[in-house]
Amino acid sequence: MSASSNTRTVLDRILESRRAEVEHRKRVLPETALKYGVKAAAPVRDFTAALSGDAINIIAELKPASPSRGVIRDPFDAPALAKALAVAGAAALSVLTEGEFFGGSLKNLREARKKLPYPLFARISSLIPGRSGKHGPTTPTAFS
Repeated sequence: MSASSNTRTVLDRILESRRAEVEHRKRVLPETALKYGVKAAAPVRDFTAALSGDAINIIAELKPASPSRGVIRDPFDAPALAKALAVAGAAALSVLTEGEFFGGSLKNLREARKKLPYPLFARISSLIPGRSGKHGPTTPTAFS
């Protein structure tokens, strides 16, 4: 193992992995398909309104795993967990979509969105500012 790999943080490894994934997606998914996906996507839910209520407005997080703890919940049922968080009072939901380190997926985001009326946003969906796809803007946070 090289000295440089010993000094890399978990965040460095996540960013390196995401950059490689973004480059791969840019090669296999043409920009025209992304533009079509944006036009065909369901309307974005009002995130600001969801967090503007008089009560304490909680953004809950939905993630199957973490780089430090490993698997958090197995089996991972995104719709059931999202619904439970809503019942517990969440005003919005952060869904980890990064697969390698967090065990997340866009499928989790899609399934949770079908079950809930409030805003969801994808965490670590991509690192290309300005690129968009059917799951919203592909910046580190994408709203749905």
